[in-house]
Amino acid sequence: MIVGRCADYYLRERKPFRIFVYADMASRVRYYNDTTGQTWGDKRCYDLCVNKADLEIKALVPHLAAMLR
Repeated sequence: MIVGRCADYYLRERKPFRIFVYADMASRVRYYNDTTGQTWGDKRCYDLCVNKADLEIKALVPHLAAMLR
């Protein structure tokens, strides 16, 4: 199973059963905060934060993979 952005695209040749779960932003934030006791978007909750605004994800993946070796 792959969960996340573009999974439908990357797995398209396998013809997966695709489910898109969605909610408005306020509901997502409230659910996250209530469930975890943390604050949505707090970068301290992650080991690595990447601002993808000026990056092509394909160029970034090899560098991230190398970090995990």
